[in-house]
Amino acid sequence: MKKFKDLTKKQVCKVCFKEFCTSSFQILLGNSDICDECYDSFPKIFETEYVDGVKVNSIYEYKSPLDSLIYQYKELLDIELCNVFLSRIKFYLKCKFYNYNLVLLPSSENAIKKRGFNHLYEIFKNLDLPIIENLLYKSNDSTQKELNYLSRMTHRGFINMNNNIDIKNKNILLVDDVFSTGATLKEAIKLVKNREPCRIKALILCRNKNMSKFV
Repeated sequence: MKKFKDLTKKQVCKVCFKEFCTSSFQILLGNSDICDECYDSFPKIFETEYVDGVKVNSIYEYKSPLDSLIYQYKELLDIELCNVFLSRIKFYLKCKFYNYNLVLLPSSENAIKKRGFNHLYEIFKNLDLPIIENLLYKSNDSTQKELNYLSRMTHRGFINMNNNIDIKNKNILLVDDVFSTGATLKEAIKLVKNREPCRIKALILCRNKNMSKFV
């Protein structure tokens, strides 16, 4: 009874800071860090497209209010927001990709050191799926966000793979927060394919539709 009362007591939304009660259905999935009103404001799309033959699943569109929340999380270092993005759908995603190993698209060492945490790890660890850490890493400190569209499309060789980690015959799920031109994802797919995994898919938190789709 005490455990049930703990689950049903009011919580504070980490986006708007208002108190809210967890619904009966949400209790079955686990507590949420975001209220209904804030979650309903997220621009959900659940779209699928293909990059070099790999199925890419995008959850949200990269626009208000989600773009501001991601900026607050990543650039203003508000790590308390890490659970709000997937908490309402983590059970669905865990079932959908239950036999996959997560591979994080890499950030530079300098970016992680400056931030104090790996923003992708903090978001996607909530799926409780195995994570193959440090499989991919940045070969230098250049970042895609500093490049214009044409430069992104021609920028190559900025990701390397750890040859000491074996992924042969494993199901790999590449994960990232924002998909814009697809250049980073395409580079990662090329490297992972060379290591003969069983399957490759990608899961993207936000699709930036203001950028031209990768062809």
